[in-house]
Amino acid sequence: MKQALGLIETKGLLAAIEACDVMLKTANVQLIGKETVGGGLVSITVEGDVGAVKTSTDAAASAVNHLNPANLIAVHVIARPAESLDVIVKETSKVGLNEDPDEKESCDCPEEINQTLENSVKGDENTLEVKTTKEELTNVKPVITQQTPEEVVTNYLAQENQLEAKKYLTSLKVSDLRAMAKRHSDFAITKKELYKTSKDNLIEAFISYFNK
Repeated sequence: MKQALGLIETKGLLAAIEACDVMLKTANVQLIGKETVGGGLVSITVEGDVGAVKTSTDAAASAVNHLNPANLIAVHVIARPAESLDVIVKETSKVGLNEDPDEKESCDCPEEINQTLENSVKGDENTLEVKTTKEELTNVKPVITQQTPEEVVTNYLAQENQLEAKKYLTSLKVSDLRAMAKRHSDFAITKKELYKTSKDNLIEAFISYFNK
């Protein structure tokens, strides 16, 4: 290892990102490692010429102090690192820098467990489809065909249920009964007499009329 090393340790990821950004922008240095030490401490390592590393770490320390002085834990420059430090630096550089963004996480589980997980996912998808189908069916509104008063009364009488026919006619207003009577030219009560006829007599007349 021939180039100098610059290290800065901060408390919190925000301060570490700020320090790293300032170091890379201030001087010609290369980011070679990022390590989360623990307890919220993050260590950043750069390399380059001694002057560039010194300038970059000083600028980074000033930037972190500007954010919050308590976030700056330590700053250090190793002008001529020993060759054996490569082992530590390479291990550190693997953390967060050499990850392949396209690499998918793999599971070392046995094949039977992986198959079970796949079946579980498929089962969940099928269940979701069934729920959606049921919901769609539930939301379907039935088509209601509204019957005319004449049809209601006729149906009751066809079932020989004269009591229900009378109940239905009783539930109607007198004005509705008169309007229904006017629609039938052969109704027993004439239009002139409708307004003089009581509701009970109108109902009896309708029962006789639809029983023909």
